[in-house]
Amino acid sequence: MRRLLLNWCLLLLPITGFLVWFEVARGARESNLFRVKRDLLQASADHVEVLILGSSHEHEGVVPGLVHSNAFNLSAVSQSLYYDCALVRKYAPILPRLQLVVIPISYFSFEMELAGTTEEWRSYYYRHIHGISHPDFRQETRLRNWSAWYLYGRDFGWQAIRGSAPPLVRSDYDPGGGVVDTRPPEKRTLHLKPDYVRTSAPVAFARHATSMHAENRAPHLKDLRGLAATLRQRGVRVVFLTLPVSANYLGRLSPEVRARNAKTVQELCREFGSEWKDYSGDPRFTDDDFWDADHLNFPGAAKFSRFLGEEFIQPQLERARHP
Repeated sequence: MRRLLLNWCLLLLPITGFLVWFEVARGARESNLFRVKRDLLQASADHVEVLILGSSHEHEGVVPGLVHSNAFNLSAVSQSLYYDCALVRKYAPILPRLQLVVIPISYFSFEMELAGTTEEWRSYYYRHIHGISHPDFRQETRLRNWSAWYLYGRDFGWQAIRGSAPPLVRSDYDPGGGVVDTRPPEKRTLHLKPDYVRTSAPVAFARHATSMHAENRAPHLKDLRGLAATLRQRGVRVVFLTLPVSANYLGRLSPEVRARNAKTVQELCREFGSEWKDYSGDPRFTDDDFWDADHLNFPGAAKFSRFLGEEFIQPQLERARHP
């Protein structure tokens, strides 16, 4: 029996060694937007005055350096209000100069939660890299929260073993967490497809509509109120922002949902002594400013970010400094 146990230990030893190596080496080497933005934020923590959250709209559409010299874009694709609030609570204590937190509100924001959508896999990265728990406590037992082997297992293969697998980040980032256009100059003004901004509108609207569930409003509002109260104690202002979208996308949105969203934001502004800037129907933006129906392209993002800095962020910072 002892010999059998010894043989089993010898058999498991190289497997165990490989798994430990994978956890340490592969997990630490993996490049994804969650890890990249976390590291960039920690590196610039002493200088950040403006923290911008949000989903892919802000990830693609806000150039932090054009908004303010000390702004940081901590948005991510499909990031919900739950994760916006959790990220601020986690990182605000390491940002000694923080004065303004920008919470974007898109059409779907109050009723969408990452869990339960086709993008749910992203929630494990928040747990694994940021240490942020799931809104559904039952997900906490999943091994993907804790193990690089399980988290990256969907990409596993010989490339992963060698460490040569393509990174999950397909873009470069500037020091403020903004996406950098790395395309050749001759391709920087090209659309993905002719007329794609118009034809993508029904697809984008359907994707957002199917992710919206009314029961998500109450927990999101609770998170926002709790966050605002915490930041108020530090003298940090919370403001709300809605980015531009194309006319074809805007025209498909439910007037009732938009009115309900506007009423909710206005109520929050009264509670927090805050303000909201809505660029969704701004006539200064045309189809030429967008990649698709609801995402600004690089030139559009630069154009918007300059407006945002001059028209909204700078005045809000003045109010934060001189309440």
